[in-house]
Amino acid sequence: FTILLVIVGHTIDNGIARGVIFSFHMPLFFILSCMTRRYSVDSSQFLRKVKKSFIHLIVPAIVIYLLRTMVNMVHYYSNFSSLDYCKNYIADRLLTVLFSSGVALSVGDKKIEAIKTLWFLVALFLGRTLLDFLHLKIQGKMLAVTCIALSAIGVLWSKIQWLPFSFDIVLAIMPLLFMGGVLRKLQMEKRVWLKVGIYLAVWGITFASTYFATGNYMELAARRYPLYPLCFITAITGTLAVSELSIAGMKAPQIIRAFLFLGRNSMYLYCVHEMDYIWAVFWNIGNDKWIFVILRVIMDIVVFMAVMGIIGCVRKLKARRADYVPIKTCTGVKK
Repeated sequence: FTILLVIVGHTIDNGIARGVIFSFHMPLFFILSCMTRRYSVDSSQFLRKVKKSFIHLIVPAIVIYLLRTMVNMVHYYSNFSSLDYCKNYIADRLLTVLFSSGVALSVGDKKIEAIKTLWFLVALFLGRTLLDFLHLKIQGKMLAVTCIALSAIGVLWSKIQWLPFSFDIVLAIMPLLFMGGVLRKLQMEKRVWLKVGIYLAVWGITFASTYFATGNYMELAARRYPLYPLCFITAITGTLAVSELSIAGMKAPQIIRAFLFLGRNSMYLYCVHEMDYIWAVFWNIGNDKWIFVILRVIMDIVVFMAVMGIIGCVRKLKARRADYVPIKTCTGVKK
């Protein structure tokens, strides 16, 4: 459900609908990513998890960024006849990777382009790694206090200068990542609808307070934290409400089967969405933003299903090869 809201939120530019989505949808991914993740028990396990996370998060980000770069080079191939243009282009792309910011920024007189939604993968990798490391060094309530302090530092620092690899965001989201570990211990299956009502009420009150008081909403990529830390309460209660609704939906698996499939493979849909500017001609039609939304969601899902079909075929071929066992005959010939 929320990965679809990512597509919707990136299609509508402003307004209360976008504010509603952004108030919780990216924090939800940060929170739940730690809800399903265990802390390391020692340094050797920590290093193994860092390596595994790098493969699962940073490698896809690198691949997508290289693909986008290749597409841009093909599109503007005539400019690459100039050596100066090539040097500047490479330097700009490297700076974009260095800062890994979801929106464009300036450092001195230098304007640095956005890495777009790939910032999330970088921030998630660094945030989970930092939290896991802190857990090895700090125990109990002091870990929570440390995460809150780091969050305040990240929010304040973002007002001065955005850091490389979106590290100011990494610091700011530490309480969200910490909350994932807390929620893992809750019994979320009991009194679902009562809790849905409570969480939605708190989310609605806090969101309305921030939105109508400031005319703004939390947007992590843009470092917007209106009425901090109230906006974090909005994000956490919104996440809890969606989580409880998901538990309620599990009682009707026939209805939500498609959502389950999207959820299990949300990384693939995320990667498809990151590249969907290539087929924007099929969804960027007309002047109505909601038409954009519907067409973009449909097109992303169509491409996603094609990708999943290819992946499924590859997996079947690998399974068949794994089942094949060569047998030596008396002549030494393998069959």
